[in-house]
Amino acid sequence: MYRPGGFPEFNPKQQVIWDKMLEIITDVFKKHNYQHIWTPAVEPIELLKKGWDIIEQQVYGLYGLAQGTEDTKDYALHFDLTIPLARYVLDHQQDIVFPFSRYQIQPVWRWESHKRGRYKEFWQCDIDTIRRSETNVWQRYDSQSIYVMQSAMNAVCDYFGITINFVAKINHLNLTKSYLDSLKISGTAQWQTLKLLDNYFKMPADIFKTKLIELVWIEDSWKIIQIIETKNYEMFSHLPLYQELTQIIHYLNLMNISFEYDMCIVRGQNYYSGMVVEWYDKDDMALGSLAAGGRYDKLTDFIDTKQSFGGVGTSLGRFTSLIMEKAQLSSASETYLFLRFPESFESLIPLYKQFTESNKSSEFYPTEAKFAKQLEYANKKNMRYAIICGEDEMKKGIYLQKDLTTGEQKECPLSI
Repeated sequence: MYRPGGFPEFNPKQQVIWDKMLEIITDVFKKHNYQHIWTPAVEPIELLKKGWDIIEQQVYGLYGLAQGTEDTKDYALHFDLTIPLARYVLDHQQDIVFPFSRYQIQPVWRWESHKRGRYKEFWQCDIDTIRRSETNVWQRYDSQSIYVMQSAMNAVCDYFGITINFVAKINHLNLTKSYLDSLKISGTAQWQTLKLLDNYFKMPADIFKTKLIELVWIEDSWKIIQIIETKNYEMFSHLPLYQELTQIIHYLNLMNISFEYDMCIVRGQNYYSGMVVEWYDKDDMALGSLAAGGRYDKLTDFIDTKQSFGGVGTSLGRFTSLIMEKAQLSSASETYLFLRFPESFESLIPLYKQFTESNKSSEFYPTEAKFAKQLEYANKKNMRYAIICGEDEMKKGIYLQKDLTTGEQKECPLSI
């Protein structure tokens, strides 16, 4: 194997699956009027360092192998699409109508230990709705981002005939913090408690309980454990932010989105400020979250404190890797192979041209060969139709279009 380790690469049949998956996802995003943007593969290193604390451990910097490339030393490959979005919003705010709903599907690069579902290069599929900070927070966009991402995943699964036992786990991060404040759990103890909650799915329940009791009073620990086990968010009803959570839940119910409240979804403590969500496969929890997101109030503050934008968004993560594990082509692709016969090759060139100009993917078999060998080539390439025009067909002024999946064939006039 000559391929660099930890970087995915597909064979031609796998690439067809990948391309179709991204096409389906894109179509769903467009249907909900998210606008497409594309940002450079690189961002200034100083900008990346401002955005995340652990950037130096994750980033791939640029180094010019050729002489005269000193200008590249200040840039690095982006390791997610959040910092590029923040920079994009500031640079293009005069051209943007807010609220600004965008989708972005691009590769990102980060230093990851290669294991199932994790690569050093992978594609992110993000949607976000951005607002100016002085405007009200709309819980409708919180629920919409969940609805749209769930719709995209469902559409992909439906196309490939894949069953994934999805569960969307939601929480309200600031409401959880507010509850911990009401228990007098603050400062370092609160940060450690949130971190422990975030790792709930990665350890046995008894170990989690032991660690929680080490952090907080035993009476408080049992209150927290009760909420985790019963998923009873009504225990927050005395707190002001409770209304935000119930409003989001109300909208999710109106859209008939299946979800589960979970206090242990506390991702991005330093970034998210409201609703947070993670999707899991109930039958494969060990894989981790398939997609995730949430609301944030300070998207751009780390770049310019005088211009503040907030928003809400979700992003596909390991979902795409899971689809590549499970998916197979549902049927032969709508492509045509023109079989090669010496008596008809030149006469079929105008027909071939007509097919390609009508957006019918077509090709000629490269050489004259036995009939069976040409059909074998079409089957190996998962082609749907064979165009057959030998000596007998030429005399009749027709060609045969053979469906290679059903064996059916029909006569068509050769003249165009």
